[in-house]
Amino acid sequence: MSITDQFISDYDGKKNVSFDGIPENAGQCVQSVGFYVRDYLHLPVYYSDAANWFTNFDRSPLPGAFTKIPNNPNDANQVPATGDIMIWNGSLPNSGGAGHIAIFLNASAGGFISFDSNWGGKYCHKVTHNWTYVLGWLHPNINSAPAQGDTNVIMQDGDNWFARFDKTMYQIRGRHASRAEYTPFIGVDSLHMLEAISDNAEADTATQAQELGQLASKDNWQGQIYGLEDQLKASKAISDQLNVTLAGIQADDKATKADMAAAIARASELTAQLQAANDKLAELQKTPLVVPVSTPVAPVPSAATPAPAPKSYAVVTMQPNSIRTALANYLSKIFKR
Repeated sequence: MSITDQFISDYDGKKNVSFDGIPENAGQCVQSVGFYVRDYLHLPVYYSDAANWFTNFDRSPLPGAFTKIPNNPNDANQVPATGDIMIWNGSLPNSGGAGHIAIFLNASAGGFISFDSNWGGKYCHKVTHNWTYVLGWLHPNINSAPAQGDTNVIMQDGDNWFARFDKTMYQIRGRHASRAEYTPFIGVDSLHMLEAISDNAEADTATQAQELGQLASKDNWQGQIYGLEDQLKASKAISDQLNVTLAGIQADDKATKADMAAAIARASELTAQLQAANDKLAELQKTPLVVPVSTPVAPVPSAATPAPAPKSYAVVTMQPNSIRTALANYLSKIFKR
């Protein structure tokens, strides 16, 4: 069985095929072709709209893997080979300017038969076409092209490419990217793109924040702060009760001076402890804490970008809800009896 026949056997009738993993793209024509090119031809895939496979061919990862052949309407003898990638231009009606892409099977009277998705439905099936709007086709150079895993992926212009860049930025720097930030990386290989966005102070800060967040989750900071608040409330209640007791002793003619002195001392002691706890709380809210980075990760060096020296510590300004561990340690000492 040929490569093309095997692909048809595996995919015929499949619905909403998704190659790039983006839900809204499921069932589009380039999705099934992506699987055919990568998994059956073992050639690089161009993550872009269908027409761009032809019009942007020279700026894509396709040269060398494919031969670009323009459609000549005046040459009746010009026929693609079975398995070639057929491409329609953006003027194709109902294509939204994206054109169409399919796998050529064989010629027919006045046209040809191809294996398509998103033509008459978002499922894979054979379709009979005429030559109208066909830009041309790409012939796979299976014997000369390297495997996709051995080639550098060149960043391209397109929504799918930007979506991946944006997701990578969010994972590495902790924020979404803008189109203006992505534009300089168009035409750059993916390794240099990753180096540029990861070998960066903003990326280091995001890593430290992630580590701090993992520590907060592991040590249950949220539960600790609630416990501390309860402890402060309980201590204040004791102080209030002692004040009531003191007032009762003062009103009691039988109370000795020693009883009164002991009550006053105890009330003063707890009041001082409460004040010290509040002062420490205010201090920790304003003071940056030095948080050790337990496992510093150095970026992979390349000839273009040497690896920076790994950092051992990071200074992080703690927010009010990020003081749980330090405050817990402090209060556990001053309230221990």
